[in-house]
Amino acid sequence: LEKKTIILAKKHKIKVSTILDHWVNYKERFMLNNKTILPDEIFTQDYFAFNLAKKYFRGVKIIKIPNYYLNASLKELKLFKVNKDNNFLYLSEPIQSHYKKGILFDKNRDYDEYQSLKFFLNNVNRISQNIKKIIIRLHPSDKRFKYNNIISKFKHLPIRLSNNNSLLKDISQSSIIFGCETLAMVIALMAKKRVLCTIPPKSKSKCSLPYKSIEYLKDLIN
Repeated sequence: LEKKTIILAKKHKIKVSTILDHWVNYKERFMLNNKTILPDEIFTQDYFAFNLAKKYFRGVKIIKIPNYYLNASLKELKLFKVNKDNNFLYLSEPIQSHYKKGILFDKNRDYDEYQSLKFFLNNVNRISQNIKKIIIRLHPSDKRFKYNNIISKFKHLPIRLSNNNSLLKDISQSSIIFGCETLAMVIALMAKKRVLCTIPPKSKSKCSLPYKSIEYLKDLIN
């Protein structure tokens, strides 16, 4: 829809700006029927995105702006009382459905959200033997029962699904945040939380989030 809108707007000489809110699939985001459909200018929200956009989109005006979403999130986080209990937060992502869509995502992704969750639950006790809660926060597109079959096999762990509408509150109530490459992991980093990537060991994929402070669970258990 947005690419067709860009075409229509430019046809009528209406200026088009696009904001890039992640760090992957830059060229693919502007492909339609094997043609590149570029706006007049592109906004990026950090140093990493700015440099990537400069690399991929020569001839397009690239503008760096503040990340208003991240700044607002950090401000809101200060309103929540920090819980010092040993709670772990796992952030679910609909990886399988994403790469099946094709052009917007890597078709050759060699793991999915089920493998990631199993890897996490199989090894979480190696991070700590004194876990109070393991909170699994479902992606908004996930069904409530999506991971029931997996969770049922780990009854020895203190697992519960998040009932909290606020992502920020879940982050504030947790000591370590786990996930593959969701943007929420960056928010957790900015909140000075420890963040671990749960991409399984057999995968050749790397976390697309360009922050070196994100640790890999697979590196800690070897």
